[in-house]
Order: sequence, then C-alpha cells, then structure tokens
Amino acid sequence: MSPRVTRRKSKATIAENDEENPDEPHPLNVTIPEDIEEDALINLLPDINVAALTSDDVVSIYRLLLSQTSTLDATEREHDETRAELERKEVELDQALQDKESLAKDLETSVESVHEELTQVKQERDQLGEHTSKARMLDVESLHVLSGGKYRIANTNFNALQLTIFILNGS
Repeated sequence: MSPRVTRRKSKATIAENDEENPDEPHPLNVTIPEDIEEDALINLLPDINVAALTSDDVVSIYRLLLSQTSTLDATEREHDETRAELERKEVELDQALQDKESLAKDLETSVESVHEELTQVKQERDQLGEHTSKARMLDVESLHVLSGGKYRIANTNFNALQLTIFILNGS
C-alpha cells in the first residue's frame, strides 16, 4: 500500500480500530498532498509517522509548532533589536562625522585667521623698521647739524631703538 492513503480508506481503518480497540487512541490517516514533500516532513518530524498520526503525535506537532513560533518570535525580536542598534550606531557615526567636519572647518578658519594676522604683524614690523630707520637717520642728521658737525657714535642698539651719542666739543 502506498504512503498516500485515500480518505475513504482512512475512515474505514478508523472504524475498524474503534471496534477492535475502543480505549486506545486511533491513528489519523492523512493523505499528504503532492505539493508537500514527505521526506521533508519525515526529517522535520523524525519520531512521527506523518501518514498515520495519533493524538499524541498531533499534540507533539502542536508543541513543536508553538516552540518554533516562540523561537521565531525571539529571533525576530533579536533581529529588530540588532537593526535598531545598527541604526543608532549609524546615526552616531553620522553625527561624529559631522562634528569632525565642523571641527576641521573651524580649524581651517582659525588657521586662515592666524595666517592673516601673521601677515599683518609682519607688515607692521616692516613698516616699524622703516620708520625706525628713517627716525635714526633724522636724529643723526639733526644731531650733526646741532653739534656743528662734530659727534661720535659710541654705542648703538637699534633693536631696542636705543642710540647713545657722545658730542665732542672741539676735540
């Protein structure tokens, strides 16, 4: 007899078993449709005769189904939590990247500002040097005129803008 049983044969078998063993559970003969792989069912339910199920087999299938559903729900929750954590990490990384880009832009602006300030200070230094040189020249010329052309520079310290001049009286 093939593993696929017709419904009429199943009912007839159940009626015979009812008459022979009224107290024992009766197997439920199930016709397995062609779109369901019987080998896959046997691998999934190794301790159960899928063609002739008892009430204990059905309860075992219910328990397995509930257990699988519970496991699937837990797996889906873990998946959702992992996805949410991944999204949080993505947001944190995006924020950190934006912070770093903002910091880099601020530093670049600061560098440009310091560079401009340095250029301005160098120009001021050069102008001060020119003015100092001109002032020294004017002071020396004025001193020369006032002393009647007789003077001697004994000490010069141009960095500190100090000029010591001795005026000689007729010597």
